[in-house]
Amino acid sequence: MPVILKCFKPKPSGILVLTCFALLGHNCRAQDADKKAEEASKVASVEVTPAQATSPVGGKLEFKAVAKDASGQPLPDAVKYWFAAPFDAASADQKGEVSFVEPGEITIGAVIGKKIGYAHVSVAKPHIANITVSPVAAPLAAGSSHRLVATPRNPSGDPRTDLALTWSSEKPAVATVDTAGVVHALKPGKTLIRASGDGVTGETTVAVVRNSISGLAVSPETSSAKTGDVVHFSAKDKKGASIPVEIAWSIRENGAQIWPDGAFVAERPGTYTIQAAVGDKLASASIVVPLAKMAVTTAGSSSGMAAMAKATDAANTSTRVWPLLTLSAMEITRAVPAMTRI
Repeated sequence: MPVILKCFKPKPSGILVLTCFALLGHNCRAQDADKKAEEASKVASVEVTPAQATSPVGGKLEFKAVAKDASGQPLPDAVKYWFAAPFDAASADQKGEVSFVEPGEITIGAVIGKKIGYAHVSVAKPHIANITVSPVAAPLAAGSSHRLVATPRNPSGDPRTDLALTWSSEKPAVATVDTAGVVHALKPGKTLIRASGDGVTGETTVAVVRNSISGLAVSPETSSAKTGDVVHFSAKDKKGASIPVEIAWSIRENGAQIWPDGAFVAERPGTYTIQAAVGDKLASASIVVPLAKMAVTTAGSSSGMAAMAKATDAANTSTRVWPLLTLSAMEITRAVPAMTRI
């Protein structure tokens, strides 16, 4: 586009106007040059190398891109833009270096002319640094069970939940462990229970003792509570002595939880049966969680009548005001002249 210059009668602002027209002409020339360059470009495809790659989280890779014409011959055209997607998982600079910050499948792109070339990178999750296995607080009586929890962690300390772990017992004659991490105590002794995965192993010691408990008694035998209340249950032997081994607590019904220390919390009303177990010795208790009572206002009372009057007045006010807010645009247009006349 030619430069447009227009002469004006000299005025204080004439130089400014003349400059604006000159700048406009310069921008138009630049746009025309870009357009002609694109039209003259013979880029038919863009080849990015490496086309396939792998990288760990935190890694970096450098890519190259070459433009080619319709016959596959390389062209000297330079890369205009590099990009990596998803944008929150990787980033690319304009030299073709890509940094990977999250695991997943990453797409790398190079733009030359009006063509885009692609590469693909698989970013693996980092190897775990350790596995922590929950300890057993007290010895297990022969015949009892205990569920262990194993937590794999990344080098950053973040837990991983996507790994399949393998459980094993050093001395299966003392205690075994199943695929869910549940330990079954068999006879007195000690053993190491291990959880392994991704080349890492975590372990904890389990002690098994003879079950000398002749019988159990749970306290309180029966009680009541509201939803959300914490009620602590305890168990002793028939003679009232404390139990030196782990007690397994459970609830027969759904709708409540009980923790290893006997703390009970109900999430919804109902009657629940609490069970304590030490090997083959069992004892139970019950707890009732009634429905919450709803406050009812008596209409005959003065306070009730006053509350009802306030509610009625508020409702009438709302009835007068809110219809205006729900009118359509056409209804408001029709209503305004009438309101103005009033």
